[in-house]
Amino acid sequence: MSSTTGGGVDSTGGSGSVSSSSGEGVDASGDPAGVTVSGVVHDGPFGDGPAAVGASVTLLLPPGAGMPQTTTAADGSFSFSGIAPDQVAFVVIAPTPKVAVGAVFGVEIGEGDLGGLQLFRFPSRNSQALEVELMVSFNAGTGAIVGYATTPIVEFTFTPPPETGSSFAYDAGGAAVLGDSISEWDPPVASNFNLAPAMPETHTVVAAREGLPCAPVGPNNPPILADHISYVAFDCG
Repeated sequence: MSSTTGGGVDSTGGSGSVSSSSGEGVDASGDPAGVTVSGVVHDGPFGDGPAAVGASVTLLLPPGAGMPQTTTAADGSFSFSGIAPDQVAFVVIAPTPKVAVGAVFGVEIGEGDLGGLQLFRFPSRNSQALEVELMVSFNAGTGAIVGYATTPIVEFTFTPPPETGSSFAYDAGGAAVLGDSISEWDPPVASNFNLAPAMPETHTVVAAREGLPCAPVGPNNPPILADHISYVAFDCG
């Protein structure tokens, strides 16, 4: 499984780099200060697919801090420079019709550069590359939140509780079981879908394995965006 926390790919940025347009982290001379956030985007479940070339990527910062944008390079890489440190942000990858559904990943930006992010978009239900079922079958104009972890068997809990018929977990055979919250698949995955667009902290997901809580990799309360899947990774040891 790919990690969303850095460590792994050395992204060079290339044509997929951009400076913050918000004014945050820029000194009086106009030279970028602050830190760099960079990574690679793939079109495939959990990074198992080709590089997402020319995908629009936005770094959603706290209110007032701006929303710098860029596009991925030929190798799927992207880079944002001049970003103020010590804040939570969300990397938003726009959908591409008939190719991939949009994606949202939360990141915690510290004092140093945040590099090597391994991000992905799930293939669209209209894609010919992969037959996709409930993971991306939410209604147009709605979004989904997906929890996934490193080690099965994991129980996921969504808040607020999902409405009937709007959640599932994958069983050991990889079948999506509506209404289930315990995933035995490897990697374990659960989803709450058909959600109205919402601000961060409106929806949360937590995970536990053998009664012990799993540690979220980044914020576990992402925004819900139309036609996007908001992913939350967990480290269950």
